[in-house]
Amino acid sequence: MAKKKDNYLYYKEKPLIRVGDMIYYGNLTDKYISVIQILDSKEEKGLHISTRLSIKLNQNKGDLKFKPIKKAERDSIYTAIDLAEYWLNEALEMDPA
Repeated sequence: MAKKKDNYLYYKEKPLIRVGDMIYYGNLTDKYISVIQILDSKEEKGLHISTRLSIKLNQNKGDLKFKPIKKAERDSIYTAIDLAEYWLNEALEMDPA
């Protein structure tokens, strides 16, 4: 479950930062960060539901400059965040520096 602290929404102890159709998952100071882009959405009962999302694991070069390492597409925000979280934890464990 996502929790809010320090004016950020957190999921599994890492911040989720949304800027437009982009969601940055992870600490911006870490070596790796996951980026989720909302590609398509539909409106249902007055809510916007994401129907196609792009997930990328990026090497963080600083100043919001990223080098893509892995990428995939999913059809729901839940599966996109789960994949982003898995890739990010795997990358940070393998290369903690």
